[in-house]
Amino acid sequence: MIGRRPLLAGAAAVAAASPVAAQTARPLVGFIAASSRQERFERAFVTGLRDQGLVLGRSIDVEFHWTAGTLEPMRAIVADLLARRVAVIVTGGGNVTLLARTLTDAVPIVFATAIDPIDDGLVVSLARPGGNVTGLSLQSVELAPKLIEVLRELVPKAMRVAVLHSTLSRTSAGRRAAITAAARTIGIETREIGFANVEAMGRAFDEAAGMDGAIVLRDFLVEANMRAIVAHAARVKLPVIYEQAEPVRAGGLVSYAADFVEMHRRAAGYVARILRGVAPADLPVEQPVRFELVLNLRTARALGLSPPAVMLDYADEVIE
Repeated sequence: MIGRRPLLAGAAAVAAASPVAAQTARPLVGFIAASSRQERFERAFVTGLRDQGLVLGRSIDVEFHWTAGTLEPMRAIVADLLARRVAVIVTGGGNVTLLARTLTDAVPIVFATAIDPIDDGLVVSLARPGGNVTGLSLQSVELAPKLIEVLRELVPKAMRVAVLHSTLSRTSAGRRAAITAAARTIGIETREIGFANVEAMGRAFDEAAGMDGAIVLRDFLVEANMRAIVAHAARVKLPVIYEQAEPVRAGGLVSYAADFVEMHRRAAGYVARILRGVAPADLPVEQPVRFELVLNLRTARALGLSPPAVMLDYADEVIE
């Protein structure tokens, strides 16, 4: 469902566009993401606010907006928040951040998960972001060699790897280039295959069938259709590594990425500092402190793979 979402059970009601809400002295924070709803991220953000002494319904109001795989409603959502004098906008991804920034250069914007904030033009530098935008970088470009390394550990004879990506994303070019370069150094040939909608996903996996493995790049369209992507990978018997853990918990093979739950908790810290008067331009972009490898052993066995013992030892989560 697209639009405003209720807060977690037991928490205060989300501020609504009403005279009563307009009269409150509490600051309004709008959280917007183009993926399907991620309740774990909502809980982490709310917990982070509470850790900072911000209590929902008492000292702060929060709205969560998830648009289920499309950017189209975002402009209206941001415009509505701005009309109601939102104090801070928190975004789930670089694509949404870019859109929000076109509508305001005054209201602070905090990205909870940005792939490459400098190359994507979100900030001037990590140490001194400048402007009204700051947040947390996923270091996805820097992680490209690790994705190739993990996939090669699972499929030692891999020579041809597909890089599956949404053509709607404005932030995947750097990752695709980094993956290709990392793969080339160990003799792996990559092939980029794009898709622009749910129907095209199936055709993309058909095109990748027969290759030795694949990397699926994270973006809002992928996040909104994780189960379909996992099903397509199983259908064509393709070993896939993901840039987030959720697809693996839904039956995918393996992922290596920053801890997204922790990133959303830390984003609340930015909100607290901004509400206390610190300018976004003076808040350095932070990087992940924890990465996690998640492996689905059942899926590996179904694909005829035997993960090495060392991988099982260092994996943060093994799904039996």
